[in-house]
Amino acid sequence: MEHKLEDGRSLIIREARLEDAEALLSVVNEVASEENLILLDKGEYDVRLERRHILSAKSTGKTLILVAEVEGKVVGVGEVKIGEFKKNSHTAELGLAVIKEFRRLGVGKALMNEMLSSAERMGVEKVWLSVFSTNDAAIALYRKFGFVLEGIRKKQFKIGNTYADELLMAKFLPSRETPPADK
Repeated sequence: MEHKLEDGRSLIIREARLEDAEALLSVVNEVASEENLILLDKGEYDVRLERRHILSAKSTGKTLILVAEVEGKVVGVGEVKIGEFKKNSHTAELGLAVIKEFRRLGVGKALMNEMLSSAERMGVEKVWLSVFSTNDAAIALYRKFGFVLEGIRKKQFKIGNTYADELLMAKFLPSRETPPADK
């Protein structure tokens, strides 16, 4: 899917391919190096694990990994992961990472639109995510998309000597079917 960025450049969002593993890892490492945005630390993940993750996503059909690409460069990644058990298979966890130089240009917004549309097509009723309480830009983006705070895990993360709460946010998607009325 093609989108226009705030600066006029074209953004392509597509499903991840195996050959994207190194570029996706680069995005994750770049965002992780900022320390207070995502759970992973730089270098905690390697290309072998990323390839395995992409293959697993394709084989199970329960995870969709999206790539955001500008002028041939991968600048962001989004993920929709459907609950793995019957009791939570109506939900999906979302994840999003965009490298610094491409933030505030519409990459996150475009990825979020694609993830939500994909989740709806996959039959998901509720999407949820976890975000550091210190990540103000991400929280603002999620609120713009209708996510609400469902819970807080106090001091869930320790970044250096500073604690951050984990905010649990969620959004219910429009239902594809109207449930039968109670009699």
